[in-house]
Amino acid sequence: GADEGDNTADRSAASASLGAGSYSYKASVAGNANYLGDSSDCENFSVSQTETQISTAATSATIGGAIHDVATLSGASAGAGGTITFNLYGPSATPDCSGDPLFTKTVDVSGPGDYNSGDFIPDTAGNYYWIASYSGDSNNVGSTGKCGDEGETSTIGKQPTAISTAATSGSLGDAIHDVATLSGGANVPQGTITFNLYGPSATPDCSGEPVFTDTVSVDGNGDYQSADFTPDTPGNYYWIASYSGDVNNQPSTGSCGDEGETSTIKSAEIHIVKTPDAAKVNVGSPIGFTMTVYNAGTGDAHGVTLTDKLPTNAGLSWTIASQGSGWGGSCAIAAGVLTCGPVTVPGGTTQGSSTFTVHITSGTTAATGGDCPGSGTVDNTGTVTTTNDGSDQSSASTCVQALVDLSITKTGSPAVQDLGNGNITWTIVVKNNGPNADTGVTITDPMPAGNTFVSATSTKGTCTGGAILTCNIGDMAAGETVTITLVTTPSATGNQVNTASVSGNRPETNTGNNQATATVQVNAFIPPPVVYCVAVSKVTPKQLFVGRKTTLTIHVTQHGKAKAGVKVLIRGPHYLKRTKRSNHRGVIKQKVKMKKAGAMIFTPIASKRCNTKRIGITNVFTPPVTG
Repeated sequence: GADEGDNTADRSAASASLGAGSYSYKASVAGNANYLGDSSDCENFSVSQTETQISTAATSATIGGAIHDVATLSGASAGAGGTITFNLYGPSATPDCSGDPLFTKTVDVSGPGDYNSGDFIPDTAGNYYWIASYSGDSNNVGSTGKCGDEGETSTIGKQPTAISTAATSGSLGDAIHDVATLSGGANVPQGTITFNLYGPSATPDCSGEPVFTDTVSVDGNGDYQSADFTPDTPGNYYWIASYSGDVNNQPSTGSCGDEGETSTIKSAEIHIVKTPDAAKVNVGSPIGFTMTVYNAGTGDAHGVTLTDKLPTNAGLSWTIASQGSGWGGSCAIAAGVLTCGPVTVPGGTTQGSSTFTVHITSGTTAATGGDCPGSGTVDNTGTVTTTNDGSDQSSASTCVQALVDLSITKTGSPAVQDLGNGNITWTIVVKNNGPNADTGVTITDPMPAGNTFVSATSTKGTCTGGAILTCNIGDMAAGETVTITLVTTPSATGNQVNTASVSGNRPETNTGNNQATATVQVNAFIPPPVVYCVAVSKVTPKQLFVGRKTTLTIHVTQHGKAKAGVKVLIRGPHYLKRTKRSNHRGVIKQKVKMKKAGAMIFTPIASKRCNTKRIGITNVFTPPVTG
């Protein structure tokens, strides 16, 4: 018999892992000698598919970089099959896994574990959202991650960019600009670069309002140039360039005052110096001037033009004798004006090193000159102008001296004079032999020793006498003659030497004829012996009448005493009579009868006649005949 104390069958051995599905158990007991064998009814059971899970770990990158997703399949049975499909959406600010994915990748599954989507390179920065789906298999339930869950987002960061600049510099009046080089951008950067300019300032300062702003469009990495700006003040100007960025590229900004971002505007300092070839020339000689232009500033002077309205004094005809290489052959004379340029004169030049020179000369100056300084001066002023540094002027003068030849001659009269017996007349003749007129002509004549001044007259000007005779003639035309008459009284015997000199304001071609000397011999006076003359001292009567016979009594004297032996000549109208000699009393008796009225003259006939007498003859009234 059976042991009825234990009627529980043994547990079956564990089966191998079963795939999901429906299964049945049936237990059978084999009989033996004591028992009959038996089988149970078929007991059905099922094996369910395993629940699975997907978790992801997405990578991020900057634009241009590859991203991928790693899906971890968990909960699947060993040897699970099927596939995992990766779908990528975006870019979007918020998770959105609807619509057509940007990227899809399906990989085979061979059990739980990690599965890589493979790389994808987005072309736009932003957030990308992965969603991974496990297809499941006969034993494993499919599963899908959630859009936007942690780890399922790949962020594509914008590409860093960089701005480097290369600013231009120049001189005042020059245009400057900045060149910004954009680098590091991805996928043909777009957007704009804005250039801001600040200054002038000694130190970088890019705050406040810029003096200039320009914005240019960007189309890829490379160089971008601002528009030109022309500062009106020298100094340092500071550029700062900013890239706006775009969907794929980060914005970037240069630094104020970095190397290459500074434009230096240098100032010019233009000068002109004019020098004459000679301060003074004689009439008939050429004259010339040299003009030198230089720039003592640090910046270039632009649009430099030299102008010179040439002197128009009589006889001047100007030409360019030479011009420095700096003018490039641009100097010319037209309508009486010299013009050179325009050219650029570099900064840092000096008068001595300048190549901007021009030498002008005149032809033969006119036959008429003038005083130096004074009427003969030829003045000339040169002016230099620039487009970025104002102007400068320089003047110079050359005096064209008038030339004259003053000559003087002198004579004394009489050539011999007795002392105490009269004056000496000195005649001075001054002539201007030309070729030009003279001014301020003066004659000086010191009185000879042993002479005193009496008088002086001149045909022109005025004379002042004294120890020295001075005559101020004034202007004398070419060829003009002036005569001066000087009277002196000698007070000593011997040769009286008188020297006169002439001078004027203008230079002379011959000074050898500016003095003249005359000599008069003054002798001592020796009086002759006294010889007393014979005179008719008295005649009576004192009047005669026509028609009447009258006896004249004539008295002849010598030195107040009666003079005997002297005849008297009597002259009257129609009457001439020589008397007999006077008696010892000096008396002559002479009868006369006059026929006409008039005067009767009595003249002693002697070697010395001291006196004559004259008596009148009067007509007698005759009454008319009556009866």
